[in-house]
Amino acid sequence: MKKNILILSSMLALFTMTSAISISCKFNNFNEDKKKYIQKLNIANPYLEYGSSIPNFKNQNLKEINLMTGAKVLRIYSKNQPKIDFRDNIVLRPTELSYKFEYGNSIQINDKLFNSDDKLNVDYQNIELNKQDPNKYYPSKDKGNGFNNPYLFVPSKNSMSINSKQFIESLRKAKNISISINQRKNYWINWQGIRNINNKVHWVNVKDFKLGLLRMLLLNKNFRRSWALKNNITLNKDKEQEFLKQNQLNNFDLFEYLKSYNVDVHKLLDFNDKNLSICSADNIEHDWVDLFNNLFIHSNYIDAMPYEIINEKYKDFLTNLDWFYEYDKTFKDRYYASYYFINEVNVDEIKLLKNFFYDKNKKSISKIDFQFNTLPISKNTFGMQMYHAFLQNIVTTLNFDDLDINQQQEILHKYNDFNISYTRNVSKNKLSNNITINWMPTANKKFFNDSFSMLAYGLKANQLNKNTNINKILKSKNIAFLLLIHQLINQYGMLANQGDIWTSQAPSDLDISSFDSGINYHVLKDSMVNIFKPLIPKSVHENSLDFIDNSYYLANKKILNDLQSSNLDYKLKSAYFQEISKQLNDIIKKFYEQYPDAADIEFDIPLNFLNLQFNNQRQNVLEHIKTIFKAVNKHLKPNFVVIDDLAKYDLYFNQDASIYCNNSFELLKSNTKEFIATAIAKNYKLFLIFNKISSLTKSNSFILENTKKILNELNKTKLITNNEIFNKNLEDYNKNFFIIKSIILKYLENISYQDQLNIINDINSLLSYTFSFENIIKTVGFSKVIYQKFINKPISYDGLSYLQDIVIE
Repeated sequence: MKKNILILSSMLALFTMTSAISISCKFNNFNEDKKKYIQKLNIANPYLEYGSSIPNFKNQNLKEINLMTGAKVLRIYSKNQPKIDFRDNIVLRPTELSYKFEYGNSIQINDKLFNSDDKLNVDYQNIELNKQDPNKYYPSKDKGNGFNNPYLFVPSKNSMSINSKQFIESLRKAKNISISINQRKNYWINWQGIRNINNKVHWVNVKDFKLGLLRMLLLNKNFRRSWALKNNITLNKDKEQEFLKQNQLNNFDLFEYLKSYNVDVHKLLDFNDKNLSICSADNIEHDWVDLFNNLFIHSNYIDAMPYEIINEKYKDFLTNLDWFYEYDKTFKDRYYASYYFINEVNVDEIKLLKNFFYDKNKKSISKIDFQFNTLPISKNTFGMQMYHAFLQNIVTTLNFDDLDINQQQEILHKYNDFNISYTRNVSKNKLSNNITINWMPTANKKFFNDSFSMLAYGLKANQLNKNTNINKILKSKNIAFLLLIHQLINQYGMLANQGDIWTSQAPSDLDISSFDSGINYHVLKDSMVNIFKPLIPKSVHENSLDFIDNSYYLANKKILNDLQSSNLDYKLKSAYFQEISKQLNDIIKKFYEQYPDAADIEFDIPLNFLNLQFNNQRQNVLEHIKTIFKAVNKHLKPNFVVIDDLAKYDLYFNQDASIYCNNSFELLKSNTKEFIATAIAKNYKLFLIFNKISSLTKSNSFILENTKKILNELNKTKLITNNEIFNKNLEDYNKNFFIIKSIILKYLENISYQDQLNIINDINSLLSYTFSFENIIKTVGFSKVIYQKFINKPISYDGLSYLQDIVIE
């Protein structure tokens, strides 16, 4: 209670101060130290135990810290904040990007050596081709007198540079990659910045990177147990039990990830090898561009940890795993050998100091202070506080999207007075939504009545359990009913034109990976027209289903621009409302003809509001949706339930008791093939429903065309049956996850990107058209961010924010 009072008091103090400041709207300077970077975030402090061990893709804020504090082989170096003409929306001079060796000394790919990271100097002048300096790079302008993108990769003409085109070409046909480490570049320091550890200086060496990799492999409990068994290690039960409580750390399977690229993991872990050796397990060439970038650029999988210090303290890492449980438990229990080190962590703050042993640059940031709200406040209140705090130089950076319309307009009107740049949130590995449609709730108590249960699942609510054979019970009318109630409403109407609707679990920036990747389709959100064409039933018979050929996404979006869009009821109705409501009404009428005494169709629709504010506007939207349902058929009586605490979340999404369920999983790779294979291999209910729809659409080969081929491949293995009780099949399905996934991946290798998009559309159709205020993304490429005038910060490329590249002017 005392802590909460202090937090509220500090918030009120800041509010009072900023309110007084707002009267004058003048710039003041409460932070005279230009080299101190202060950022306030409206979230709880994410840096808990084992902060550097949490994979980068799990938390963007921890990733930013790891990119500054982790000892790396190489990284992407960024130079110059982009110069932007905001009036014409043209980038006059982009951020320059290039690969840069950190502890890496050279990289040999097969027989080709790359021992340099040099690059050409960039010249933005318009110079005739025959007068250009061959030692300079003259980028082609693609938007008037400027550039469309705010970043630019700078090449090298040196064929031995990792910035040359030969480097990427070699990675595309790699059999062996050997990386030598500069073992006299720098040394380890502790959280106080002291380099003498136990009266000795410890230089970073190649074994440090291998131990870092081993630590990340050991995060997976199955690998940990097999490693212990192989090396005759007895796991400490108490420490193991405590570690298993770290939800963000367990179950990530780096070993399977490396195997999926045909990497010889044992060779990579060879501590007697003087280099880091990534070798092909099958001795053939592979395209390892994605592997290389993920291992060394995006992830913290091979960030170094101090082998000598660990070995001196624990004697031999092969004899026990105590070091694994104890290293990095707090920021004081780890060592640092990069640009910054963590000097202080408390409930609402993380402080970083510059490692002057590593970075001699006098124009870079020397102190970084991340501040957090232990109890997050409303977006409007936070935006107002940050706006006035920024004007006083209390914070260094300001997110434009956090501001209200008046504050945004003031900044744009006086844009010469502000240091405006671009930023972009990238979603590649993290699922866009964990909540999906539940095709068979099995809990004893359910949040719907018998009428709904019989229409949606074919049985009364108390008859649905883990012994149910849903393949025999589900009929075409049940599948149609559950699909139709989720397609009736236009979610663009729900979200008040805040962005684009995203009804998919797939991350929006997922790479499209196929042998014929389209020119215009690079990431998944480029292809929204193709992946948001749901299966809308148009004719429902006892043993067959047919669907409407539709342009659901475009048609629904178009409604927002119609003259009638000010009418909320009109805006909330799907573009295919007439067809959907007719089919839905027909199914319901037939149900009541068969069961005239049945109760009304009552069901809870849980809405996740853990990260949102429930307000009158949203309440009004929900009331209108209820009215629309009632107009379709008087018996339809949905009840919207606001899920605003963890107890409710668990009850409605984790207990298999409602029409929605938590369906979370991790993507080891950020591409479409990985998503398809994992989404199907992790979801036995989805597999069953696909099989059922496949049997109901035999006469139409175009429905689920490629999905049916995947089902055929899986059914041929006889690993999976769908004619026994659900619970037994679920166990078999989960047990064979990796085999099922590999079969799917093998099939996907030989199909086009368009076929992959069709499969993702099928998955979306059955899982992701949930009612939600979270089904939204911003398809505009970049958002604005404001920095203090003395800050020159290169743009964050692909979610990589390097604060060490900031220059103080």
